[in-house]
Amino acid sequence: MWAVLLYGPLLAVQASHANIARATAQPYQTEPGEIAVGAAGMPFEWITPDTGDTDLLSEPLRPPFVRQPPQSDSASPQAQQFADHRIVQGELNLNWLLFWSLIGGATLLATLVLMVFFRWHRILRQEIERRHQAEQEARRLAMSDSLTGLANRSGFFQRFREAISLADRQQHELGLLWLDLDKFKPVNESYGHPAGDQLLKALADRLLSVCRESDMVARMGGDEFALLIINPESEQALRQVAERLVNQLIAPVEITAAEEVSIGVSIGIAIYPEHGISSTILLENADKALYEAKRMGGNRYRIYNASTATISRPLDLLTEDD
Repeated sequence: MWAVLLYGPLLAVQASHANIARATAQPYQTEPGEIAVGAAGMPFEWITPDTGDTDLLSEPLRPPFVRQPPQSDSASPQAQQFADHRIVQGELNLNWLLFWSLIGGATLLATLVLMVFFRWHRILRQEIERRHQAEQEARRLAMSDSLTGLANRSGFFQRFREAISLADRQQHELGLLWLDLDKFKPVNESYGHPAGDQLLKALADRLLSVCRESDMVARMGGDEFALLIINPESEQALRQVAERLVNQLIAPVEITAAEEVSIGVSIGIAIYPEHGISSTILLENADKALYEAKRMGGNRYRIYNASTATISRPLDLLTEDD
């Protein structure tokens, strides 16, 4: 295609030049006293200088045909007129060929420019999408726990602040469940950290099975987890969730082909806005309820009660690291 656009007009221009050259060349002497006049593919005339008579040939003349020189008076008027017509027609053909050559060149240039532009646009779009995906993946990894795949501490606090803001606008409640595994340390000491990691992953799956899609489960570090219940139906609904968590996490977990372990969980519950309107106060009160459950022997839950709550640990341990 490109070869036709590039070389086709050039070859046509050369052919037109050749036609004009043949029409304006010197006479072709066939025999003494005779001159060949005509056009390619057309019958030829034999012009006799003595008489001016012409004879039509039935076959076209093979050698290049030319017109009789203008200085000779013996050429027929028909031959001269035909040669002049050939010259004018050749010049018109040349002009048209030059015009279409320019059009073809401009079209080719525009096509090349468009091809380069669309190629560049596609590469740029792919690069933007690649960087966007890389940023999303980096953000996801920064907000996720590498062991369990749950949200990490940073991801939880970001979602927690957003949930409080939304609950304030829509005037609904939030339930914060703070979980701490009972008897987890002996598992690490007896079976090693790989067994402890396997136990944490199994328990994380159980936590997810209890929650709704709109809720959030996060590993806050070590053997601590947090569960954020969005718009719970009632306090009783939070109690039911806590009971299911206690029953799920106390069930035995297989850590080796021949070993199973059972641990428990203590849960503290705080409700927005009843027990606080900020993330800091809610976390503090949920932690107080958690240690109240541990003080009572563990493997149970407690809802925050200001009359029985006590400070269990420094507040900075409950807030976001950064």
